[in-house]
Amino acid sequence: IGVSGNTFTPSVAGVGDITITGRIDDNLGCIVESTIIVSVKAKPVVTINNIPDVCETTTEITLVGNPTAGTFTGNNVINNDKFNVSTSGVGTHSITYTYSDGVCSNSANGTVNVTAEPIIDFTEVGQICKDASPITLTATPTIGTFSGDGVESGNQFDPSTLSIGNHIVSYTVTAGACTSTETISIEVVPAPVVAIDAVNDVCIDGSPITLSATPAGVTFTGSGVSGNTFTPSVAGV
Repeated sequence: IGVSGNTFTPSVAGVGDITITGRIDDNLGCIVESTIIVSVKAKPVVTINNIPDVCETTTEITLVGNPTAGTFTGNNVINNDKFNVSTSGVGTHSITYTYSDGVCSNSANGTVNVTAEPIIDFTEVGQICKDASPITLTATPTIGTFSGDGVESGNQFDPSTLSIGNHIVSYTVTAGACTSTETISIEVVPAPVVAIDAVNDVCIDGSPITLSATPAGVTFTGSGVSGNTFTPSVAGV
């Protein structure tokens, strides 16, 4: 099987022990034969273990092929069995694993998908009054999740549940194999205590009175008030 003339073709013979006979007839009645056995081996089944997506912040990953003792090749492959992520850049990269059993060799192809680390922009809040209404936190990309002190639901921050002081809020985004987290500090401050300086009873035709209060920056409102001046005749009895 597999012999044509003086040529032996393994792919025609197929896998197994193949008997090949050589014969010569000298036309004098002498016939001589010689037989050999050729063992035709199957090509090894070569595979590459599943390679999960990897983040660009990873330095390198170990590649595993079957059977072992083979060799990986391709751009950014180092030491025959490692992929250098730090030099590869974001994208899909091809690799090849080749194994030889000493007679037959075979190879398998695979890919390493390197994903980009998400860049987060988390809007600062700064200070917020303890008795203020819940505020909406904002960050991009919008696929992330808020967590931390005062985060009651989704993107809502409620200062009323917190003590006075600084509180850390985080925003985490997962994209492909990469996860990034950005944090901000929100300071919860107490509501100011406002005290208006007392004003004695005044006559309706009395002179305008300059109002004063603490702390500085108080805004006055009410009948007969303009700025920080109270005019009795405008207010009425």
